[in-house]
Amino acid sequence: MSDTASALRASGAAADNAFGTQPVGNSVQSCGLARKTWVDFRVVDDNGTPVANCRIRVDLPDGRSIQGVTDEDGCFGFDEIDPGMCRITLLDLPEQRCERID
Repeated sequence: MSDTASALRASGAAADNAFGTQPVGNSVQSCGLARKTWVDFRVVDDNGTPVANCRIRVDLPDGRSIQGVTDEDGCFGFDEIDPGMCRITLLDLPEQRCERID
């Protein structure tokens, strides 16, 4: 047997030994990695000026709500949320006209 064939056979045997032999209860198993994401917002007025200290409520995809205020640059954000759509409510502005800017 060639050196390459021996190495492949040894590698295969090592892989076989590394896997458990217990039956699984479900054919789909979680790999343990939770996919999380982040979101950032910037609130500006009609002139493009940042709106500081604006109270915001964000309804998250998992049903939770988070409240906070924008910083001096009109920004607000948070990490480690589930992917999906958020609903943003600007609590201090009487008339809300929002546009998405990428």
